[in-house]
Amino acid sequence: MDSWRNRGVGRALLRAVLSVARERGLRAVSLSVERANFAAKLYAGEGFTTVESFDDADTMVAHLAN
Repeated sequence: MDSWRNRGVGRALLRAVLSVARERGLRAVSLSVERANFAAKLYAGEGFTTVESFDDADTMVAHLAN
């Protein structure tokens, strides 16, 4: 899986999911991520903010504009 890192695949998939969520009228999307996970920075870069923290993980939310 490391061979796919830093190629924009994860970002493209995340943007596609958020686009579909907007099209369907969702106002927000949430997720949970371990802080050690490489993707945690990706989510923050795409507008997710931390709304709750645990020992080693965070719950993040992206508010979607329609």
